[in-house]
Amino acid sequence: MGKVKHIHCMFSLIGGKYRIIFVELKKYLESNYITKRGFAKKLGVTESTLYNIISGRAYPAAKVAQNIVELTNGEVTFEDLFKKK
Repeated sequence: MGKVKHIHCMFSLIGGKYRIIFVELKKYLESNYITKRGFAKKLGVTESTLYNIISGRAYPAAKVAQNIVELTNGEVTFEDLFKKK
Protein backbone atom coordinates (compact mmCIF):
# COMPACT_ATOMS: atom_id res chain seq x y z
CA MET A 1 0.00 0.00 0.00
CA GLY A 2 1.33 3.47 -0.93
CA LYS A 3 2.16 6.30 1.38
CA VAL A 4 -0.83 8.44 2.35
CA LYS A 5 -0.28 12.12 1.67
CA HIS A 6 -2.17 14.83 3.48
CA ILE A 7 -3.74 17.54 1.36
CA HIS A 8 -3.03 21.04 2.61
CA CYS A 9 -5.39 23.73 1.45
CA MET A 10 -6.86 27.04 2.45
CA PHE A 11 -9.68 29.17 1.14
CA SER A 12 -9.28 32.58 -0.41
CA LEU A 13 -11.85 35.11 -1.54
CA ILE A 14 -10.91 36.12 -5.09
CA GLY A 15 -13.20 38.20 -7.24
CA GLY A 16 -16.20 37.53 -5.00
CA LYS A 17 -15.78 33.74 -5.22
CA TYR A 18 -14.06 31.37 -2.87
CA ARG A 19 -11.27 29.30 -4.36
CA ILE A 20 -9.40 26.45 -2.78
CA ILE A 21 -5.68 27.18 -2.81
CA PHE A 22 -3.47 24.15 -2.50
CA VAL A 23 -0.31 25.08 -0.70
CA GLU A 24 1.86 22.00 -1.20
CA LEU A 25 4.26 23.83 -3.55
CA LYS A 26 4.24 26.97 -1.44
CA LYS A 27 5.04 24.96 1.70
CA TYR A 28 7.83 23.13 -0.12
CA LEU A 29 9.45 26.40 -1.20
CA GLU A 30 9.14 27.94 2.27
CA SER A 31 10.42 24.90 4.16
CA ASN A 32 13.44 24.65 1.85
CA TYR A 33 14.14 28.41 1.87
CA ILE A 34 13.68 28.68 -1.89
CA THR A 35 12.51 31.99 -3.30
CA LYS A 36 9.67 32.08 -5.80
CA ARG A 37 11.90 34.11 -8.11
CA GLY A 38 14.71 31.54 -7.98
CA PHE A 39 12.35 28.59 -8.42
CA ALA A 40 10.57 30.30 -11.32
CA LYS A 41 13.94 30.85 -12.99
CA LYS A 42 14.84 27.16 -12.61
CA LEU A 43 11.47 26.25 -14.13
CA GLY A 44 11.88 28.67 -17.00
CA VAL A 45 8.69 30.60 -16.18
CA THR A 46 8.00 34.09 -14.92
CA GLU A 47 7.50 34.78 -11.25
CA SER A 48 3.88 35.76 -11.99
CA THR A 49 3.27 32.41 -13.70
CA LEU A 50 4.60 30.60 -10.65
CA TYR A 51 2.41 32.77 -8.40
CA ASN A 52 -0.65 31.84 -10.47
CA ILE A 53 0.19 28.15 -10.10
CA ILE A 54 0.71 28.45 -6.34
CA SER A 55 -2.44 30.53 -5.85
CA GLY A 56 -4.60 28.10 -7.81
CA ARG A 57 -5.41 30.56 -10.57
CA ALA A 58 -3.71 28.45 -13.24
CA TYR A 59 -2.55 24.93 -13.91
CA PRO A 60 1.06 24.51 -15.07
CA ALA A 61 1.84 23.32 -18.59
CA ALA A 62 2.73 19.62 -18.71
CA LYS A 63 6.48 20.26 -19.04
CA VAL A 64 6.44 22.79 -16.20
CA ALA A 65 4.53 20.33 -14.00
CA GLN A 66 7.08 17.63 -14.78
CA ASN A 67 9.90 20.02 -13.88
CA ILE A 68 8.21 20.96 -10.59
CA VAL A 69 7.92 17.29 -9.62
CA GLU A 70 11.57 16.69 -10.57
CA LEU A 71 12.94 19.83 -8.88
CA THR A 72 11.09 18.99 -5.66
CA ASN A 73 12.26 15.37 -5.78
CA GLY A 74 8.65 14.23 -5.88
CA GLU A 75 7.62 16.07 -2.71
CA VAL A 76 5.16 18.00 -4.87
CA THR A 77 3.27 15.55 -7.06
CA PHE A 78 1.28 15.82 -10.29
CA GLU A 79 -1.82 15.27 -8.15
CA ASP A 80 -0.90 18.31 -6.04
CA LEU A 81 -0.64 20.43 -9.17
CA PHE A 82 -3.79 19.28 -10.95
CA LYS A 83 -6.41 19.17 -8.23
CA LYS A 84 -9.83 20.37 -9.28
CA LYS A 85 -10.31 24.02 -8.38
